[in-house]
Amino acid sequence: SAMSAKKIDEQRQQAYFDFLMKLLLVAAQSEGNDKLFYTLFLENIELLNEEFALYLRIKVNQFYEEYEFQQCLTLAAILTLISEAIQKFPQGSKANNLVIAIGGYEAALPILSQPENQLMRAHLQNNLGLAYKERIYGNVSDNIEQAIQCDRAALQIFTDEAFPEQWARVSGNLAIAYQERSQGEPADNLERSIAILQSTLQVNTREAFPYKWANTQVNLGAAYFRRIRGKQAHNI
Repeated sequence: SAMSAKKIDEQRQQAYFDFLMKLLLVAAQSEGNDKLFYTLFLENIELLNEEFALYLRIKVNQFYEEYEFQQCLTLAAILTLISEAIQKFPQGSKANNLVIAIGGYEAALPILSQPENQLMRAHLQNNLGLAYKERIYGNVSDNIEQAIQCDRAALQIFTDEAFPEQWARVSGNLAIAYQERSQGEPADNLERSIAILQSTLQVNTREAFPYKWANTQVNLGAAYFRRIRGKQAHNI
């Protein structure tokens, strides 16, 4: 990401600009329907690359300098929609799609610092955590650390008391990140994962959320299978 906007040649910049304008237009009409984006992604699949992710960050920052705060807020909300759509887009290069999603989310984040936008920020941090977990470019260990930071940031807002379902979902993501973590003590990471998953069972009960309960049990099973502390026979 040391490239500057000037290094993206003018013809490419124009193509990226036109594509971004079309995306913003579709986002305004999409009402959360990702499929509307997919047609546009397919038509412009050669533009879905790391360079576009960089262009997106640069251009959005330029918009922020020109726009009023309320317009910037609208842009951040639209960017989140675009990022969600590209994160789920099943075609093209998964690696590039995730880099663009991360670029969009990270460009939207600074605008959402006010307390009244905290729910949107928490939702975005959760999505960003998932994108970093799946990220293909870059160092796997660093990506997991980023995912852990995003999940923790989301959990400062999605507390178990105020938002139990969101809290359980993000906590589950965090627990899996700890199982995949290579930094820190492996034994500690597994203990953290187990403790978090056990705590989510107070929300994800078998009665209320049978599918989530079952999923939690599967993840707990994986953690106990790999557990380092305690008696091996007991863990198995």
